[in-house]
Amino acid sequence: MTSFFKKTNTPSPSTPSTPPSSLSQAKSAFASLSSSFSPNSRPGLASAGDSLFSQPTETVFAETKKKLESGSEREALAAMKSLLALTVGGADVRPLFPSVVKLVVTPHMELKRLVYMFLVHYGELEPDNILLSINTFQKEMRGPSALGRASALRVMSSIHVPSIVQLVDLAIKQSLIDSSPYVRQTAAHAIVKLHNLASPDDATLQQSLVQHVTVLLADAHPTVLGAALAAFNVVCPHQLDLLHGTYRRLCHLLTDIDSWGQIQTVHALTRYARTFFLTPEPDARRSLLDGQQGVDDSVDLDDAMDLDPDHVLLLRNVSLLLYSLNHGVVTAAIGCLLAVAAEGEYDVPVGRALARLCSSPATRELQYMALMTAATIVTTRPEVLHNHVADFFVFPNDPAAIASLKLEVCTRLVTPGTVTVILREFQTYAASEDKAFVQQAIQAIGRCALLIPDVAASCCRSLLRLLDSDDPQVAAEAVIVLKRLLQRDESDDHALVLRALLRRLPSTTVPAARAAIAWCAGEYHALVAPYVTDILRQLVASFATDADSVKLATIGLAGKLGLLASDLLPDGHARAVGLLSTHLFQLARFDRSFDVRDRARLVRSLLHPSDDEVAQDGSSPTRKLAPVLLVTEKPTVQDHSVHEDRAKFRLGSLSQLVNSTLRVDVPLPPFPTSLPDRSAAAARDAGTTTTYGAAVSSDDARSTRGPSTTVQPSTTRTAFDVDIDDFYADPVDEEEEEEEEEEEEDDD
Repeated sequence: MTSFFKKTNTPSPSTPSTPPSSLSQAKSAFASLSSSFSPNSRPGLASAGDSLFSQPTETVFAETKKKLESGSEREALAAMKSLLALTVGGADVRPLFPSVVKLVVTPHMELKRLVYMFLVHYGELEPDNILLSINTFQKEMRGPSALGRASALRVMSSIHVPSIVQLVDLAIKQSLIDSSPYVRQTAAHAIVKLHNLASPDDATLQQSLVQHVTVLLADAHPTVLGAALAAFNVVCPHQLDLLHGTYRRLCHLLTDIDSWGQIQTVHALTRYARTFFLTPEPDARRSLLDGQQGVDDSVDLDDAMDLDPDHVLLLRNVSLLLYSLNHGVVTAAIGCLLAVAAEGEYDVPVGRALARLCSSPATRELQYMALMTAATIVTTRPEVLHNHVADFFVFPNDPAAIASLKLEVCTRLVTPGTVTVILREFQTYAASEDKAFVQQAIQAIGRCALLIPDVAASCCRSLLRLLDSDDPQVAAEAVIVLKRLLQRDESDDHALVLRALLRRLPSTTVPAARAAIAWCAGEYHALVAPYVTDILRQLVASFATDADSVKLATIGLAGKLGLLASDLLPDGHARAVGLLSTHLFQLARFDRSFDVRDRARLVRSLLHPSDDEVAQDGSSPTRKLAPVLLVTEKPTVQDHSVHEDRAKFRLGSLSQLVNSTLRVDVPLPPFPTSLPDRSAAAARDAGTTTTYGAAVSSDDARSTRGPSTTVQPSTTRTAFDVDIDDFYADPVDEEEEEEEEEEEEDDD
């Protein structure tokens, strides 16, 4: 048989043969290309047989150092690529750090970018050598190229060396008034890095960072505002009074800010609204204002019942973000509208946007986050998605995590009007080949009945139909779920359910289902008194081969029937129960499970106390304990979802995802319980009258650099308010210059 990959010398009739010259050229080009990808063809790279984390030899270090110091940009660029490849592979190339530092002055942008990457990676490990490049960064920040200034500031702020904290703060202060919005945006990002690097106990530096954020919040460029709000949320998230003067401008420019800046802006404005505006719910507002009228006679109830115009401005502009293409922006807008708008006011647009996120053909990770948000919302506000039930039906190719979240959402959306459609869908899922998903679907039917009593009857009928399934796992799971429903509410209608469960015992092989049937027979024996004796007989007959959980349930059933046989069971059944119990206890006595033997010994001692424990009047203290231990009222089954706990976190936050409070997430404050201070509204009014200058862009930053806004930094000097040139000035040189000037004056 000819192999599929075997070469043949006969060319295909439909394909013209390749000329010899072209074939030789193709082979030569392929050989050259293969050699360029060979690990041995590039110095410093490990061979194919070596470990990925192998350390380069001294020869490789010497050759690479020679290229770095050769003065040729081409060789230096090739050497830097090799070094970064080694760094990614885990090799330690710090011995070449001094040679790389010398290349920061190169005008070649690609080479400079690679050098910056190297310095950021090893700067923390080489704190002394990294100081050699600081002066170059500062010179670059005074250069004519905005890209160069921003790159220098970005690298300088990314080096985690505490000794340069003051220098980074000075560089940020200089960049705040740069003519390029890109540089000012980089300065905002640098504030966050410096805040993470600085010590929390350094009050002077922290105050300086707050001043920097204040200056950036007054910027006129939308790109800068987004980064400024990101810095605000990290540096001073609770100082919401800083947003008074810029609140309305932020609302108007919300759609002009970049996507990631919109997320940060919406988070900050949401906290602002929850702090300085009254609750939008009419009843809560009226109750609050009625109590305030007795304290402040100047409160006009009719005017105060209307929403603050600034509150309405926020809602109107945030609602436009529901149509964004960025999933994070839409999630932030949904969280804002649900947090600061009146209940039901934005349910239609919010539901439409959330359904679009959950069903959009995006990555699975984004769909998972959207479904997590939807599952959290429906625990408290299911009406938001009532019109989008079909968007949460499970597809055959959905991963297990996404399918589980869709089931959770559909369960919460069950109403008397949608129960038929949803239950039909769940019954279809029961025919799936994925057994774990089938169990989740059947459990979802039970949760529907537990959450909404009005649909419990429909759910029970669906579960009863599943009892007749040919799949034993499906029938067993239906038995377990029906047991939970019986625990929730006992009524005469449950006699039908109990009889259906008892009929399934002979054909049920799953231990959990058999144990559930035995438990139901003993717990609700009054509803099926004519049948429980036969159920005990069947369980005793299979006792030797049953699982331990079934044996324990059988012993419990025997104990309950033995205790109440004379009162509830038909004539003649009491004697049969006694004989079956005696045989059962004898079997359990020699069982290999310690739990089974111990349980049987306990129940037997409760039902048949020894002669020493029986008093002269025939009473027994042990016998009196039997009803307390065997026939007790069981607690009501509660269906608690983990998504109910997530409702206390901000939508889309990392805390919501992991269901735990994280330091990086700022919680939403509650609405004020009294009328907000009028100074907040006055500050917003004053902020709208301020004229903000437009940003200036120019290639020559030295000639056109100036403040982009009318807001200037505070005139109060701190420990960091020092000019960079003065900071680096040598004190000895200054003294010598002063002495020379004095000598010249004396000569004159």
